[in-house]
Amino acid sequence: MKIVLTDNYDRELYDEKLIAENVAERVGNKIVDLLNDDPKRFDEDYYKLVEDDYKLFERDY
Repeated sequence: MKIVLTDNYDRELYDEKLIAENVAERVGNKIVDLLNDDPKRFDEDYYKLVEDDYKLFERDY
């Protein structure tokens, strides 16, 4: 599993960023929950856990 940083509002303005890979699902879910619940987190950022074959979104322009 991978942890990916994406846009919280699902806008296609920003590329997704890989935060971690080869993470166990159970541990990954805990990490993602902690990152998303952090009160110091920038509101436009959203962390999610995805499968290993997930392709990161990259803008065309």
